[in-house]
Amino acid sequence: MTTKKLFMESVAIVAVAAGLLVPAMAMAQEGPVMLKATQTAGKIEPMAVDAPSWKTVPAREIVLDTAPSVHEAISGEAAIKRIKVQVARNEDGIFFRLQWKDKTAETKLRKLDGFLDGVAIQFAVDRDRATSPIMGGEGKRVNIWHWSAAANKAQNLSADGFGTLTVLAMQDVTATGKYRNGTWTVIFHRPLKSTETQAVNLEGTGEWPVAFAVWDGANQERDGLKAVNAEWQTLMF
Repeated sequence: MTTKKLFMESVAIVAVAAGLLVPAMAMAQEGPVMLKATQTAGKIEPMAVDAPSWKTVPAREIVLDTAPSVHEAISGEAAIKRIKVQVARNEDGIFFRLQWKDKTAETKLRKLDGFLDGVAIQFAVDRDRATSPIMGGEGKRVNIWHWSAAANKAQNLSADGFGTLTVLAMQDVTATGKYRNGTWTVIFHRPLKSTETQAVNLEGTGEWPVAFAVWDGANQERDGLKAVNAEWQTLMF
């Protein structure tokens, strides 16, 4: 058990004894979250971030932490602390709708030391939770869908540990984002099955380890300096 989990459980026990326990849902947000995809027969437009159909898809808010530093020259504390996630699935594939608060939209490199906003979804390719949620490693490969505010589109990537990030030959992931009133909204879409051998297969039912990362360009975030999940979340069909 991690120190963080032990602390949270201790707080809960004390609160029960004092009659001050807050609702379980609020406490649950601090740990790994179960993301159950909403199955829908209707059409989902992958480029329409504000489509009315998303109002019927439950959202879960996930806590983010600063990623462990791997470069001495790139260090600091990530600015984004939470991300809201919605997941839907139909015959066209799987759709993720991600939202997070950001004071500014960094969509262009306006100066030499400027950086861009971005977000990514990461999957353990073989669905093994023993895979490191920080870029995989030791033969445990991860599939990463990355969106950059500059290009406003997705890249399909693969990694097997730090320094191994590779652009995959099959680019069958799409993404688009919109910034409004201090909030980014980004939608990812991909068919459930990819012809790319190093990509995650999302056919069938069960559970998939999934994680998220956000970069705040205004906070000088790039490469390994980002807000991430320290533990795998669970995607369930």
